[in-house]
Amino acid sequence: MRLPAVTRGARLWAPACLPLIGQEREVASSNKQAHGPSYRLVAASGPPSGCVAPRVGCQSGNVSGQSDGLVLSLTWLLGAPREQVFRALSEPAALAKWWGPSGFTIPEIELDFRVGGRYRFSMQPPGGDVFHLAGEFLEIEPPRRLAYTFRWEEPEPADQETVATLSLDTRGDHGDATRLSLSHGEFASQARLELHQNGWTESLVKLRELLGSG
Repeated sequence: MRLPAVTRGARLWAPACLPLIGQEREVASSNKQAHGPSYRLVAASGPPSGCVAPRVGCQSGNVSGQSDGLVLSLTWLLGAPREQVFRALSEPAALAKWWGPSGFTIPEIELDFRVGGRYRFSMQPPGGDVFHLAGEFLEIEPPRRLAYTFRWEEPEPADQETVATLSLDTRGDHGDATRLSLSHGEFASQARLELHQNGWTESLVKLRELLGSG
């Protein structure tokens, strides 16, 4: 996930404080709400709700630039069971609460949650114009693995389609924590990788707060 370049207009950053997703699963709607995001869920997804555990922070992160190309790797420890984390990664109502850097909102999500299905996020930066992220689901293995292509519809010259893979491993004495491992690439340049690293980091902070604020 990127931090857009300054040349994209007034895409500035501001802190965001987001509430915990409710224990009841929100059903997506094709009608845009007057004061909230619009969701269009084409295929149902996600396991039942799990309980919330204490929040844990970022564990590690690194950038790979070997012969395989420029690939971003991040590892976070999250204070929630992996079933709950997977739901937050795959359900529109949850995604809208944490996706995107600080200050961003997600006014619309289209999600066909199946292998070969497509997604499209409308991303609203503070003080700037809406832009869009789209892609296709390559792997869906609840609750342990999710992979999808990652393509900006209004790309920077150095942007290219990449693949994001998220793996979830159970941690904690009672399975009440999850290690999230992210691999995202291959990027065309070090600068684009670093921008996406910042964007993912800010998004995962919001995900951690979403899972741990209750």
